[in-house]
Amino acid sequence: MSVFNTTNSISTIKSYFDRHDGLQLSNRFTVQFFNVPSFSGTPEIQALSVEMAPRTILNVKDGLQGYGQGRLVPRYQEFLSQGVIITFPITNDNYLFNFFNNWFNFFYSSNYASNTPTAGGFVLPYYDAAVANTSMQILLLDPNGNINTRMNFTEVFPVESLPFQLAMRSENSYMTYSVTFGFRDVKYLAT
Repeated sequence: MSVFNTTNSISTIKSYFDRHDGLQLSNRFTVQFFNVPSFSGTPEIQALSVEMAPRTILNVKDGLQGYGQGRLVPRYQEFLSQGVIITFPITNDNYLFNFFNNWFNFFYSSNYASNTPTAGGFVLPYYDAAVANTSMQILLLDPNGNINTRMNFTEVFPVESLPFQLAMRSENSYMTYSVTFGFRDVKYLAT
């Protein structure tokens, strides 16, 4: 059994970070989507920020005799707040704004919104055609752009777009668009 030095000296702290290859910078990441049903190929994505879904282990009280209502026994895992929130910068050609609106329209839109008067408006596609094969990957990168960790999300789909603001009082600010994504599962792969 190894015992680590528990002092808070500068050399102990520095040694800890040296052993673990430094700190993961929060601005070194990239986001990719695969098999998006409303898009052929791999979309060109540039994300400004990612807010990861919190994880929690829900539990049940076992009801055994003794103090209180018994022990808490882990029951299942849940991802709270419906998913991952990603914020994107919007360019002058509205590439990502249109990309995500087309994705939303793929699930549920009127003939008017989808620009396809012959399509059946307000008809949901089958899950296997719309969600089952869609995935997302978030890569955590080191300062040189090498991959530290892959986060692979399965069965990804947009849940909601968050409000965005257009304002005449803002000079030299650009438009951003935030989307919440639902998913079935996630796997963390350290490299």
